[in-house]
Order: sequence, then C-alpha cells, then structure tokens
Amino acid sequence: MIGARPLTMALLRQLAQSQGIGISGPEVTRNREIGRALQFAVGRSLDIPENFRRFPTAARSRYSSVVPDGLLLAGCLHLLGGVSFNPQGAFLEVINPDFLEVKGRNGPITLSTAHGQLLGLIDALSLIRKPSSSIFGARQPRPALLLVTTEDTKVDRELVWEAAKRNVALFQSFVLEKDGWLMVGPFNQLTRFADVPPQFELASEPEQLVPERK
Repeated sequence: MIGARPLTMALLRQLAQSQGIGISGPEVTRNREIGRALQFAVGRSLDIPENFRRFPTAARSRYSSVVPDGLLLAGCLHLLGGVSFNPQGAFLEVINPDFLEVKGRNGPITLSTAHGQLLGLIDALSLIRKPSSSIFGARQPRPALLLVTTEDTKVDRELVWEAAKRNVALFQSFVLEKDGWLMVGPFNQLTRFADVPPQFELASEPEQLVPERK
C-alpha cells in the first residue's frame, strides 16, 4: 500500500479498540483478544488459514509440542527466491512445511517468550525437515520460520543464533497500516543462509481487524 506505515503496538491497540476488541476484562484477556485479531488479519491477508496441527519438540520445558499460527508449503521460499532445488524431494515434504508465526509485542521476543514457544518452533522445524538430505540423495529445502510482527517487536540476537545453529532460516516482516487497513510487508532474513533469499514478499491483500468469533 502506497503511504502505509509500519504498525506499532500503540497503533494496534488503538485500531483494536475502535473495533471493540480488547476493551474489557483482565489485561491478559484484552491482550489475547488483540493478538488473536492481529493473527487472523495477517492470515486472511496472506490467505493462510489458522493451523491447529501440533509438532513435537523437546526444547520446551513445560510442553512437548508447539502449534505455529500458519503453515507454508516446503520449498515456497526457494521458488520465490529463484534458488534451485530438487522439486521431487520438495513435493514429498509438503507434509513438513515452513512455519508462520504472528507476534505483537512492545519489546523483544526471546528464546523464553511464551514458555519457549519460538525455541519450540525452531526445534520442531529442525526435526521435521533437515536441509542436508532426502530419500533421493538431493538437498531438501531449508526449513524456515516466518515471523510477522509489529514494528516495535524486536527479535533477540540469541533467537537468531539458535535458528542458525539448528539450520533454520529465520525471517521477519512488519505489518503495515493505512487508514485502518493492514498488509504484510517484505520478509527479511535475519539469519545468513545463502540457499534462501535475503528478502522476499508474499501476496498480501488489505484486511482489517475484526473480533474473533466465539
């Protein structure tokens, strides 16, 4: 959107309140309602449905699985970036996709955020699809975690290092806003892998915040 600005948490709360979202109840309930509204707006904008599939991880202290907000087909980033890979091997890995996660936070997201949720996502990705092998003996697409955030959500350096250590590409995109309409901006790679693009865009349509259906 021409003239769009990055969405901040203050602006997100303002937009949410104008739609009657997150205006009553305890603070934790208000924040959850606003976060869910942002998640759904991003999902609709990217045409990526909400995910309910659980992925096992041993990296979280309190939980044995993790549920990303959305899933992307394996190899999608390689196609967008024009990087060659074995398409037959990628086809077999459709059931082991890349992850999309939406976060709105005025501050950093770290390895311990949400009881180690992001660490669990990285760990799960590293387990379900290893980039160095496939049953064809060809290199599989590197797994990737795509973060869609508000502008003031900072990704902690240790989170980037952990992703790199586990051979997972980590990307961040800011939500953009204009006149109450939201879109997803370009994704920038925070890790430094050469086999995935440093930046790419996903098709994004303008969406507004709406209350979650009960």
